[in-house]
Amino acid sequence: MKTRYLIPTCALFAMLMSAPVLADEGHEEEHAHYDVSPYLIDGELLVGGLDHDENHYAPPIYAFGWTFGEGDDPDLLGQDVGAPGYNQKGPTGSLPSDASIYVDVVSPLMYWDGTDPVAFSAVTDGTFVQTGSFSDRKTVNGSGGASDIYISDVDADGDIHIHHFTELFGLAPDGIYAMQMEMELDNTVNSGSVHTSHPFWIVMNRNLDHHEMHEAMEVLGVPEPGTIGLLLSGLLAVGFTFRRRRA
Repeated sequence: MKTRYLIPTCALFAMLMSAPVLADEGHEEEHAHYDVSPYLIDGELLVGGLDHDENHYAPPIYAFGWTFGEGDDPDLLGQDVGAPGYNQKGPTGSLPSDASIYVDVVSPLMYWDGTDPVAFSAVTDGTFVQTGSFSDRKTVNGSGGASDIYISDVDADGDIHIHHFTELFGLAPDGIYAMQMEMELDNTVNSGSVHTSHPFWIVMNRNLDHHEMHEAMEVLGVPEPGTIGLLLSGLLAVGFTFRRRRA
């Protein structure tokens, strides 16, 4: 790489790496509640954030948080949440129209009781969640995840926005629950390509305070070693995209 491109790319790397952290400092509740936002950049599917005021949070983000009891059904005794939310607006994400977006849950449902240090283990005693749309919900328990959870097709403007519904069942004690996902963008209708994102965590709080919630998100939000190469290639792709636009 030529020296004149190295400095801007390194600066971009630092900006994108710091963006999720800066969003979190002093704004824990805001950080916890933005939606999962996909970006397709030079063939790399990256996951950032987008809130309902259309504030974008740069990819990559590795942990998103919600709280049980924020769902729409008062009969579920605080064991539901209208999330995860998936959201992207127009040209920002470069999503191809008519492509289909799915998520796979690639971990068991994990649990931490909130006592230090942060230590997650798979749930037991029949505890599980069901997540997805109202018409197509998948079960995630202590034995494994779920695949091909349909999110949405990308509309003609490059937009998506949908909220899934996640409900907690069984002998579910208070604590922090988490499941790891990967997003898939199926663009076979246009180019025949399928893109898979870096893994990211959905973190859900049941009756603990925000301190434990965000302590868990800080631990789970560190990228796994296997995703570092994807992260670097995606960031370099962003850097060269910006360079071409300036040319």
